[in-house]
Amino acid sequence: MILKLDMNSTVPIYVQLRNQIVMGIGHGELKEGERLPTVRQLASDAGVNTMTVNKTYQILKAEGYIQTDRQQGAMVARNITMNFVKSLNRSWSFYLLRQVLTEWIRVNL
Repeated sequence: MILKLDMNSTVPIYVQLRNQIVMGIGHGELKEGERLPTVRQLASDAGVNTMTVNKTYQILKAEGYIQTDRQQGAMVARNITMNFVKSLNRSWSFYLLRQVLTEWIRVNL
């Protein structure tokens, strides 16, 4: 899966990472049980700080998208259902749209 980050966006990098991983799960690019890159590896590949990736993984874990294990690392949750992914993706999209519109109004008025 190729990540595309917009460093000039008003959307925080950790949110962009989160969204792209969720989209990868939703589109079937990431399968249940598939291992994700280590925090260090993803940070290096994406050109971001390890704390940014760590925050992304913490959010994904809290939302139920990934599971973490000290020995195995992070992996796509095995008990995820596509309906769950699609519903969360939709609600998150509306949240982000509202934030972007609010920021655009603030900047342009």
